[in-house]
Amino acid sequence: MKDRVTVDKNTEIQVGGIPYYAGNVFARLGAETTVFVTYASRDDKWFRKNLTDVTVEHIPVQKTLEFERIYTSDNPDVCRSIEIDYSPNIIHPTDELLSKLKSFDYIVLSPLFHDNIPLELFTAIKKNLGKKIVHGNFGMFTYGIGNKFIQKHPENLMNAAQYIDYLFLDENEIKFVSQKDTAEEAAKKIQEKGTFMIAATNASKGSRIFSKDRIIEIPAYPPKRVADPTGAGDVYMAAFIRSLELFDDFEKCGQFAAMTATISLEQRGSFNKSISDVYQRLGWQ
Repeated sequence: MKDRVTVDKNTEIQVGGIPYYAGNVFARLGAETTVFVTYASRDDKWFRKNLTDVTVEHIPVQKTLEFERIYTSDNPDVCRSIEIDYSPNIIHPTDELLSKLKSFDYIVLSPLFHDNIPLELFTAIKKNLGKKIVHGNFGMFTYGIGNKFIQKHPENLMNAAQYIDYLFLDENEIKFVSQKDTAEEAAKKIQEKGTFMIAATNASKGSRIFSKDRIIEIPAYPPKRVADPTGAGDVYMAAFIRSLELFDDFEKCGQFAAMTATISLEQRGSFNKSISDVYQRLGWQ
């Protein structure tokens, strides 16, 4: 995906999307990482240059998705404008793809639009491979109409909830998906479908982790400056999943993820620090 990102009056064209933001986080935090990315073949060299220390599995499509996002540094919680250039980028559960996924501990499925990842891919991964599935984006219920995001058909994600082990959405999104009025009711309904854990983010207000037996409040850590809010949720998700191998405690995982996301706000592009850098900012060493 190509992002045209403006913060105040500073505009840059950069790589975007979950494979870029989350993939680089996993790699920087010491995880062996492969990303499966849909984009036009003419953009191959550019994408690979921006995904260092990450194995790239290119899934060719006719056109690379393009976004334009506008923020202000004094209110980075709100993206004032999102414009999209939509084209169908569909990943089918082929035998070849499933064979390539066999070696991974966690498989992150994060579509940008409703048709990117069909329900059949969720079912094939869980039934044929038995892998832990992470879902971290609003795409299952997002449609590209005109040049705007339109959210509808929340049942798309609810139907996949039984296959998802770890779900990452913001609080408004989990309420939309569940058609419930509060995050607590929303998490309960989604978990009744089978999802093991839900992290509901709320930008500068922090996040909440809903496990089977508790709700954990995670603070948001103020950034030193705001260079680019794009991808902060993807960074949080990737850092949380990586931290499951570091801590046996969801609260520490949430704190680690929140600080990693804060650090990512302070620079353009993807997260490029280390585990020790995150520990240092948290005062853990």
